Amino acid sequence: MVKKGKSPLEPNAEQNAARIAEKVQQQLQRILASPEFHATDRQGEFLQFVVAETIAGRLEEIKGYTIATRVFGRKEGFDQTSDPIVSIHANKLRWAPERYYLTAGRNDPIRIDISKRS
Repeated sequence: MVKKGKSPLEPNAEQNAARIAEKVQQQLQRILASPEFHATDRQGEFLQFVVAETIAGRLEEIKGYTIATRVFGRKEGFDQTSDPIVSIHANKLRWAPERYYLTAGRNDPIRIDISKRS
C-alpha cells in the first residue's frame, strides 16, 4: 500500500541527504589522498572541518575563531588580529583543491571549493 503523496520510488529527504553527504566525504578523501593536492596536514584538517560543518548544516561554526581553536589548537580568547593563522592557511587552501581539479580531479562529478567569506 502506498500512502497518498509519496511514491515508493522516491527516496525521502533524509536518505537523499545521507547519500549526498557520503559522496561528498568520498570526494574529500580522494582529494586528500591525491598527490596533486598540495597542502599541509593542518590544511587538510582545515578542509575536513569545513566540509564536516557544511554537511552537518552548521555554517555558523565556520568562522576564523572557531577554526583557530578547533583546527589549529589556539587557546580560548586568542586575538585574531595579532595571530592571522586562519586567514593565512585559508588563502593557501583555496588554491589546493583548484590544482587537484585541474589535474587528477578534472572529471570528478563533485567539486569542493573554499570560498572567501566576508
